[in-house]
Amino acid sequence: CGAIPATLLESELFGYEKGAFTGAAKTKKGRLELADSGTLFLDEVGEMPRELQVTLLRAIEEHKIMRVGGTREIEIDIRVVASTNKDLRQAVKSGNFREDLYYRLSVVCINLPPLRERKGDIPLLVKHFINKHRAVSKAKVTDVSEEALGYLKQYHWPGNIRELENCMIHAMAVAQDQVIGPGDLPEQVKEPHLDTVFQIPHSWKQLLQAKKIVREQAVGKVEREFLIRALERNRGNISRSASDVGMNRWQFQSLLKKYGIRPNEYRT
Repeated sequence: CGAIPATLLESELFGYEKGAFTGAAKTKKGRLELADSGTLFLDEVGEMPRELQVTLLRAIEEHKIMRVGGTREIEIDIRVVASTNKDLRQAVKSGNFREDLYYRLSVVCINLPPLRERKGDIPLLVKHFINKHRAVSKAKVTDVSEEALGYLKQYHWPGNIRELENCMIHAMAVAQDQVIGPGDLPEQVKEPHLDTVFQIPHSWKQLLQAKKIVREQAVGKVEREFLIRALERNRGNISRSASDVGMNRWQFQSLLKKYGIRPNEYRT
């Protein structure tokens, strides 16, 4: 409902008769009529204008609609499923959502927790998005590394699943190997965030765990910058960079792989 302008939402839901308004060259059935004997899903129902809520309530209660510009009622038999990211109870109190429509819709309520509260779903979602977009984009990516998955699990995902999907599209577009590494992820995903460290600790054990996470994230950030600067000084040459910082080539390469850093990006 939020994606359709308020001026068009009524005709989209209820349809219109020929000549009902300028441009209505022929009669068109609305979503409610098309869903007859089936189910209609209303996304973001909390965005629906209050004046249209009355018409929707009548359609649900009386199983009848009238097209815009119409003169006869049309019987419908539908089930309505609605979603919202708003607190509709608060919207009812503030007068933005009709109380009678709220109780008509809230027969069975399912609360879907945000992604940050179900981190165990992330590996499955990542695999799903890789398969989904590989088929469309012909990308060669088949999996994600454990290091990259660790970053995905520690991120707080304010944009929920949509943000995770966009993150995977980005990673698949820039990845040069079959496995997505940390270097393929957007920068904001790799930045430590307070909410991912603390659900403010309630015990000594939780505090120790939180401090451990902070230390690991801080060390990771320093190590990554340490490697990048060594590569910049030595124009991306791995052997010279390793020698420059007092490491052997194997140690240096191991850290580069850990953080998904590509030496050829620093060759000038």
